[in-house]
Amino acid sequence: MEEVASKYLQAAKTAKASGRSVRLTIVIKPTSPVPDMAMEGIAPCADALDIALEAARERGSERVADILNGPDMMTADDVARENKVSRETVNNKRRCHELLGLEGPKRGVRFPRWQTQRAWRASSRSFPNLLG
Repeated sequence: MEEVASKYLQAAKTAKASGRSVRLTIVIKPTSPVPDMAMEGIAPCADALDIALEAARERGSERVADILNGPDMMTADDVARENKVSRETVNNKRRCHELLGLEGPKRGVRFPRWQTQRAWRASSRSFPNLLG
């Protein structure tokens, strides 16, 4: 098991250093206690579609980050402070689908500010039905 972990770490380091994907193949044979392991680089096939899709993914990630870092988004601490409840209460409401929390590529959940307005609080009982 230690050999597998070591080979995995080696493959991860190789991928990071080269900026390219790496394929790690582990073959477990019933006749051998030690698995066969092979690592190989995967050559990127970049046709016009792949390039366009990657550019679209990057634009999408940037847009998500812009939205989640916008002035109308709040952290769990902000929501807790504004509503005079604990952060745990905010997270429990999110888990129970009573609050909408959006997760981005970075750590943390953001909450749209409109949820803390007085009008939303009155209609929050119907909010879980919207989420399904």
